[in-house]
Amino acid sequence: MNLQGYMSSAIRRIMEKAYLNVLSNPREAKTVYRLQKTFLQSEKRRLAVAQESGVDVPPFLICSISTECNLSCKGCYARANGIADNPGKSTRPTLTPEPGTEHLAFGDEDLELISFPGDEKHMGGCLAAGRGFFHIGPDGNAEPCPFSPYSDSNVLTLGVKGALQSPLFKKLRAVHLVGGEHSGGCALWEHRQEVEQMLNSKLYFVL
Repeated sequence: MNLQGYMSSAIRRIMEKAYLNVLSNPREAKTVYRLQKTFLQSEKRRLAVAQESGVDVPPFLICSISTECNLSCKGCYARANGIADNPGKSTRPTLTPEPGTEHLAFGDEDLELISFPGDEKHMGGCLAAGRGFFHIGPDGNAEPCPFSPYSDSNVLTLGVKGALQSPLFKKLRAVHLVGGEHSGGCALWEHRQEVEQMLNSKLYFVL
């Protein structure tokens, strides 16, 4: 499957539907039309980069821009991963890495009723580590996804293009810890010991 083409076509369809839904409102229609043009231009730029340098730029980028939050939402991954805090207030995260909630992951029957992560089956597995998106933490660390705070590169020193060529990202894709079959929960969490061994070993840098 051409994953980049699949995701780009999905974005085009979403924007086309959005444009049709706001045609009766000239102001909103103008805004959506500009967004539509921007997405098309971005798609062309991603293709150009892939052809010129061999770097696949994912359509989505997730950024966490702050380490402070005045909310205490149940199940917050940022608090569980230790990247969020209440200024002047000490709170324990609702979920801890010791997460024991694997039994809550959706099964095959459940995944048929929702679009995500059920659609991962149609896209060859987890989209993290640059397959479809990656995450930039508030300190600039490039991570596979917001739920997996593992990193060996930082956009402050390498830039986004350099982070996309992260040895960790390449290894995760090569051994199919992303882009492979999994139970429906977080693919990297299921294999967290292997991921941590990669980070602690210099062997993965040969890729």
